Amino acid sequence: MQNRITYFGCLFLILLASCNNVQPLEERYGIKYNDKREKIGLLPLNSQWQLKSWMSPPRDAERDSVLIVMWYPENYDSIGNTGKAFYSEKRLTFKKDTLIEEVDAFAGPNSFTENVKFAYLLYIYRFVPYEMDSAGWGYFFLWQIDEDEFGKGICDHKYPTRNEADSILNSWGLKYQ
Repeated sequence: MQNRITYFGCLFLILLASCNNVQPLEERYGIKYNDKREKIGLLPLNSQWQLKSWMSPPRDAERDSVLIVMWYPENYDSIGNTGKAFYSEKRLTFKKDTLIEEVDAFAGPNSFTENVKFAYLLYIYRFVPYEMDSAGWGYFFLWQIDEDEFGKGICDHKYPTRNEADSILNSWGLKYQ
């Protein structure tokens, strides 16, 4: 009888410890998630990149907060100062603990941005329907055309097709996959 109590007591402690050993989202969807990324056509996360995360405030009282986790090159500033196009960040968006979106962002080269302050091309993959967006691929092109009197950027954007996004990226000397 004593052996059974000891056995079930140990089993209970093991189960309790395993329930409390939940990996943070940054770890679950970090480098360990690269195999799944490659299966659905996403770029793998570079193991040398720095992690930055923050909680986004809810838009209204009925919505849950959204966690945004970003990775970017350690030498981001020096890469950006070369004037060449580069892969600038990987951003993951979570609602509660569900991954809803992964974004790969690319910064445009100086030759492309002569008439604008900056240009970013985003490859967006939505995992589940969220708000008005459906699951699957989306592309977003953003560039700053000027600044207002307060120094705030005035930006323009468009939603290119996959072929248009690939064409822009290729003109920058980069490829997605």
